[in-house]
Amino acid sequence: MDAQAVDKRRYDERHRPVNYNVGDLVWVFTTVRKVELSGKLLRRYFGPYRITRRLSDVTYEVQSIEVTSRRQSKKDIVHVLRLKPYCDPQRQLDDAGAHRIPRRPVTRSQTRLQRDADSS
Repeated sequence: MDAQAVDKRRYDERHRPVNYNVGDLVWVFTTVRKVELSGKLLRRYFGPYRITRRLSDVTYEVQSIEVTSRRQSKKDIVHVLRLKPYCDPQRQLDDAGAHRIPRRPVTRSQTRLQRDADSS
């Protein structure tokens, strides 16, 4: 086998198709560059956007659902690699935030006791 065939086989083993339906909410990746600001601290995903049309297997038309009075929501054509399923951050905090965030710091002895209790 040549190198190209090996690469294709390896890619096809792990590749999972990504499909979105019309009406799904998604985040859209957009690069933002600002002078004198660290790029790693800036937002990378914006949204939510609603899928309005599927143009091909890998391209979708999306429209922002946040409409301001001065600007109509514009439609963009986006590759599937720039999309991520939308999960409402407020709902995530309401559902699981109170259970996962401890009220006070957890010490090593408490962690050890919990681990020992789980193993028995």
